[in-house]
Amino acid sequence: MKEKFEIKLPEKKPKENEPAAEGEPRQGREIETWEGEGGTVAAPSDLSPEDQKANEEASGEGRETKKEASAEVPETVVEESKVEISWREILIHAKEEFPDDVKRLIDTINRGDTLNSQQQSRLDKFSHLWFRETFGIVKKKKQPVPQPIKKKKQLTEEELTRQRKQIEENKIKRSEKKQGVLQGLAELKRKKMGQLHRALRNLDAGESVEEFIDETRRVVYFDEENSQYFVEENGTRKVLGIGDIVSDYAWGIKYFPDSRMADATAYRTIAKKILTNETRRDLEKIHDRELVFQEKDTGGFSFVKFKQVWEKAQESEKASIMGQVGFIAEIAVREFLSRVGYNYNLNFVVSRATIEEDRYFKYDFKIRIKHKIRGIDVESNSTIKTIGLDLKTEGSRKTVHLGKTKLGKRVVVDEIFILKIPGNVIGESFLRWLEADEPSGGPERFLPPELKKTILKAVTEKLVDIPQEVYDQIV
Repeated sequence: MKEKFEIKLPEKKPKENEPAAEGEPRQGREIETWEGEGGTVAAPSDLSPEDQKANEEASGEGRETKKEASAEVPETVVEESKVEISWREILIHAKEEFPDDVKRLIDTINRGDTLNSQQQSRLDKFSHLWFRETFGIVKKKKQPVPQPIKKKKQLTEEELTRQRKQIEENKIKRSEKKQGVLQGLAELKRKKMGQLHRALRNLDAGESVEEFIDETRRVVYFDEENSQYFVEENGTRKVLGIGDIVSDYAWGIKYFPDSRMADATAYRTIAKKILTNETRRDLEKIHDRELVFQEKDTGGFSFVKFKQVWEKAQESEKASIMGQVGFIAEIAVREFLSRVGYNYNLNFVVSRATIEEDRYFKYDFKIRIKHKIRGIDVESNSTIKTIGLDLKTEGSRKTVHLGKTKLGKRVVVDEIFILKIPGNVIGESFLRWLEADEPSGGPERFLPPELKKTILKAVTEKLVDIPQEVYDQIV
């Protein structure tokens, strides 16, 4: 008998401005992660009104902003001539997350047409703010010469004790170490942007792409008759959508297109998607590391770290490690929704949250509609275009529950919901994926179809329309 998963909606709608119950703790997040897609951080308060408006659009900000007591966001300066192609391709890759006028400008450039000065100014300003907030990257015409670290002047007054001098020296050493780490991360971001720039240039020139010379990558083939990408797994052909290829990177799975692919357009399309997606996700992780180090936080796992811990653990220890199933669930649910949205060209985009969004705004990932159709009526006259989802797992839970929360700040998103799902099912799917030798599709491939359909319906029912044929094809 097939198990049914039901959506449990909150029985009582919270009243406006109703205070949270005293002493009611927020359920702890199992593990904070660096698996973030693109979310944004709060805009600096020293922006001009014009820049602030563009910044709000870039971050999806639709409600009253509130000041957050967070550290200054590190910035990495890159030289324009060295990242021009990668800069443009990342914008194209992410355009569905942008306002409609910006998407039109990107489409114009992608067609090979020229923007007028006003259009170019709009696109430049928007892309500058988006890159700065999403990756901590700022583009300049010329790379400035790094200035040497200035040591604090030692105080030499006779009344200073030796202990005070030692404390001062230790502060200097810590500052130098911190600056050294941040400079190293900044250089790593420049390297990633430069590598993508060269790879895309080589691709357009018909030359070999160094990044694809990697024995750990899996070959993607193309069926010209059916216009489908596919991989070979245990002698069986498995069809992959572009959404699958993009999302599998979250599980450490990397691809490269078959060099014998006869359709040149199909080859270039998937090659660009692979290269741009990997660079974007890598930049997000590096920027999260900057934010973590800036605030002296211990940070959290990436899936690569989790897998390393898992592989080194004794069998007797693995049950305890699976107690962190919330970490696996976050990736699985997020990437499942991303796959479905991408493969079926649905009217929403799934974005990974940054460390700052996770910490201050209390959600794990975001969903944003591409084009406004209809919205959730939250407070009688409020329309939602972007929601944040705080995912919780409960081992004994049999149903999917979606409920509003008063926790977190509605700055980058319009509303935040808690999504509760069965934890045991997630853990079982992860173990089945490992036992099957980690096939394409990630652990979400092994989730029960009814659970996947229920999750999709729960988070999109009042946000976007999902055709019935999409549900019929979820297996």
